[in-house]
Amino acid sequence: MNKGDITLARRDFLKLTGGAAGLSLVTLNGCSSDTFVAEVSDGKADIAYTSWEDVYVKQWDWDTISWGSHNNQCLPAGCTFRVYSRNGLVWREEQYANSAACSDEYPDYNPMGCQKGCAFHNLLYSEERLRYPMKRVGERGAGKWQRISWDEALTEVADAILDAHEEIGSAGFHVDAPHNHGGGVGKSGVHRFAHQLGAVMPETNVAIGDDLKGVSQVFGKMRMGMTSDNMFDADILIFSNTNWSYTVTPMYHFITEARYNGAEVILVNPDYNPSTIHADIHVPVVAGSDAAYWLSVSQVMIEEEIYDRDFILEQTDMPMLVRRDNAKFLSAEEVDGGRPDQFYFYDSGVGGIAQAPRASLKYEGKLEQLELEGLWKVRLADGSDVEVETVFARLKDMLNREYKPELAAEMCGTSPSLIREVARKVATKRTHFYNGFSTAKHYHGDLMERAAILMLGLSGNWGKPGTGFNNFLMMVDHVAHITGAEKTVAQGQLIDNKHALDELTKELKASDPAVSEEDAIIELMVRKQLKSATVPPAIWMYNYAGYNKLWDKKEWQDPTSPMTFGEYLSEGLEKGYIDPTYKCGPETRPQVLMYNCHNPLRRQRAGSQMYIEELWPKAKMIFYVETRMSSSAAFADILLPSAWYYEKEDTTSVFAHFPYQAMQEKAVNPPGEAHTEWEIYRDIMEKIGERAAQRNMKQFVDWGGTTRKYSDMKDRFTINGALNDNADVVREFVDYNAAVGIFPKDYTLEKFEEEGQVRIQSLGTSSQRHTQASDWHTDKPCYAMGWHVDKKLPYPTHTRRAQFYMDHEWFIGAGEAFPVHKDTPPQGGHHPFRLVSGHPRISVHTLHLANPHFMKLHRGQPVVFLNTEVAAEKGISDGDQVLMSNDYAESEFMVSLSAAVSRDQVLTYMWEPYQFKNWRSHDALMPGIPKPTPLAMNYTQCRFHIATGSPNPASDRAIRVDINKVKDA
Repeated sequence: MNKGDITLARRDFLKLTGGAAGLSLVTLNGCSSDTFVAEVSDGKADIAYTSWEDVYVKQWDWDTISWGSHNNQCLPAGCTFRVYSRNGLVWREEQYANSAACSDEYPDYNPMGCQKGCAFHNLLYSEERLRYPMKRVGERGAGKWQRISWDEALTEVADAILDAHEEIGSAGFHVDAPHNHGGGVGKSGVHRFAHQLGAVMPETNVAIGDDLKGVSQVFGKMRMGMTSDNMFDADILIFSNTNWSYTVTPMYHFITEARYNGAEVILVNPDYNPSTIHADIHVPVVAGSDAAYWLSVSQVMIEEEIYDRDFILEQTDMPMLVRRDNAKFLSAEEVDGGRPDQFYFYDSGVGGIAQAPRASLKYEGKLEQLELEGLWKVRLADGSDVEVETVFARLKDMLNREYKPELAAEMCGTSPSLIREVARKVATKRTHFYNGFSTAKHYHGDLMERAAILMLGLSGNWGKPGTGFNNFLMMVDHVAHITGAEKTVAQGQLIDNKHALDELTKELKASDPAVSEEDAIIELMVRKQLKSATVPPAIWMYNYAGYNKLWDKKEWQDPTSPMTFGEYLSEGLEKGYIDPTYKCGPETRPQVLMYNCHNPLRRQRAGSQMYIEELWPKAKMIFYVETRMSSSAAFADILLPSAWYYEKEDTTSVFAHFPYQAMQEKAVNPPGEAHTEWEIYRDIMEKIGERAAQRNMKQFVDWGGTTRKYSDMKDRFTINGALNDNADVVREFVDYNAAVGIFPKDYTLEKFEEEGQVRIQSLGTSSQRHTQASDWHTDKPCYAMGWHVDKKLPYPTHTRRAQFYMDHEWFIGAGEAFPVHKDTPPQGGHHPFRLVSGHPRISVHTLHLANPHFMKLHRGQPVVFLNTEVAAEKGISDGDQVLMSNDYAESEFMVSLSAAVSRDQVLTYMWEPYQFKNWRSHDALMPGIPKPTPLAMNYTQCRFHIATGSPNPASDRAIRVDINKVKDA
């Protein structure tokens, strides 16, 4: 088969799943026997209803009602449903309106759920569903399979892993960036499984491009957020790079109710997307030019002196002194031989420099005496003099020189008057800024985020009710607990956790008394990451998946960057910016690859080329633990079918938009021979122990250097049987959450099963509590960073403050010490249109797009939206087939004409590759070149740990493409 030309038809593709039965709302029947249900689940029989009464009357009959929800990584990823089953099949689900408001003064959350959740049961019985273990018998991707037993499948997988251990070591087994779609038990299970085997794993959140690097670079963290009712306290709501009417459907009513309460809504997006309909102001920036807009807003605030002086003096690095000769912060190491991370203000009251506090944001002198502007000479320890100025003075000069509204308007495509209008509103009103995850998919998304936060900092708009800037507050502490626990809660794991943190805190404070508990927790995560075999995905892809061939192309680079990605990587390793543990060399090459909840041919930029041609040929074994036959699963050697929602016990891992955690009960058995993910990992561990004994293999050394016995694998995974299945893990989830205060004290699984959902009572005792840095309330809305503003706790950054000036040599060399505007690099070449993508209205990622039930809601095939006037100029009509292309690849679409799309923009959403001709989706056009400056992992806020740090290999927004009508279409 030609690697670049996949020709398997969709009808044949669906035969790969191991069962032909397809059940939907109109095919379920209330009169079927248990035997017939078993035959349907096994794929041996189809269902046909006998009369209209079966659908229109008997759909209201059921045998059982269960609690259900969905862990699709949608937003908020935890809506509570009632699931109705009959004769062992899920018949329907409906939203359950039991999500009360925090108080009578705020809107409630009802009804939670959207059309995807209300029709999820269709996916359980879809043609894509995997039902039996299968083994490839033809060429990878050819669609030739043999059904095998579970014992045969487990033996094949176990032997492949043991072979990798013998030939390479534990790092010969790789688990490629598994997502959360399997649920909390599945997510904790795959990480626990990988870590205990010493498997290499690219960090998932960075791999998918949801790491908001600009937020981390300013605050030293990015997993903050708010409850949706916090918007009710805002005067201004700004939404950027997001489309809530599509992606946060259950929460959208909070925007409407905030408007009823007097808030103005401003939407910043290049196209007039569906959410714009309810905005008061639409700011139609050119795709990728957001930084220019927000920097100009900041320029207006400074020029008109409408910024919050006290806030930026106390909370930010604006009063800190920078050397004019080398553009670095003035440090005590240079002044008197003190700490290299002790920095200075200029205090007019004492007539000289003063040390900035490190243990607190509270300045012991008079805050009003700190200077924001000026030029001074400072005598250094070596007797030389240097000139210094404040960060604010340098910023003001840059903004006045480059970002006055008339200049910025040329960059971002909006009018100067609209810049000034928004600046004056934000400066004088309580503002909430919602930064969508699409920002992180821009090559210069970090600059866009830093520029927007600068506007909020100058106006004092964080750490207060009604304020904020993004929502990555995700309640996953219970999942993290299971991932690394050696004991259960009852056995004392929390005591061990506290002891480890206390010991580390003592160690850190011995060398730096200013260390905070948040600093210690971050350092603990950094160290755990080093030992866990979790690696930066961009380095992994560059060295193992052949992306060096794309990312080092000189003609595709940012013209302002002094080096290519590969050159930055080499220099970073040489200078010690990157820990050598993360080099991803040939000694840790992937001999066995495992996939779970990951569809790289769709999700990974250029995956359809680089994975098929470069990565997968390196692996002797590729196995999938999956619910459905995705485009990528078709290339597996072994397929292990897993249970889905409604078919297993679980709980949700919800975003803070919705401060409730939902119960997921097992309503029906999974189809065929599908098992839960936890059982699959448990059984692989047992089989590894069994096969190792037969092969006389006693032990191995894991990534962290610890010797592990093969005979202990199953017992260690299950904590000697305490966590044997999903039900056990869910009970441990509840015990953990109750013990740390996330659930009410003494809350039980039985109570959870009775109530179906529980309101989050606190953020517990782990990292998430400190990242949020605000009191958690159940009787009023929650917002982020109140402790920094009210309690004066320092930020975990290089300067201990919200930091807008990055003085690392790489940022200075790239001209990005301050946030600036830069055009998207020409990755893929120079072409007339900017491609923008995102989440569709009728699917969570690509799960629902090929489902006949949902295909009635769209055109049933991949669609690209093109401006109506531009289409007429190019002779393109609605419904025509067009070719989207750049210098790298091409993809064919049906065109949908829309006046809501800007003239230089084309817009499409996620689609399964197998829905395209030759399986080439628009992702094939995207080299995904990661921005290399985040390789500066030695800089405090660029450190690599859970969910953040290192370059993002998913930059695809606003890359340039061309659109032409397909000839003879």
